[in-house]
Amino acid sequence: MAAILAVLGTTLVVHAAPAGATIKIEPTVTLANPPTSVIVTVDYSCQPSLFSFGQVTVDQLQPGTAASGSRNEVTAFGGFSPTCDDKTHRASVVASAFGGSFIPGPANASAFVGSGATFAQAQNEVSIR
Repeated sequence: MAAILAVLGTTLVVHAAPAGATIKIEPTVTLANPPTSVIVTVDYSCQPSLFSFGQVTVDQLQPGTAASGSRNEVTAFGGFSPTCDDKTHRASVVASAFGGSFIPGPANASAFVGSGATFAQAQNEVSIR
């Protein structure tokens, strides 16, 4: 009976182990100059590995002109080199669009951090200011 309890206790500890990576997007994004870029702040952690990578994407759907009735979409991408040492770090990532400019207002952001075989991703509605 003691051996069974020991095995069950070990199994519970293994499942309770922390994730290998985490990432969180701050709710306010800064409009850069020129406005084809924005600065996104992320808090992340990842385990040590020989290979690590981070990326941020921002997508903003803007109102169109009254004459066309269509909407304009601006999308930006930015990468960062994470410090992976099992500690939480903050990074300010510049995400640049290849067409169009951002305007103050709501947008959607997603972020990814990976280290070796572990990764984390997050999505958040943000406010560009």
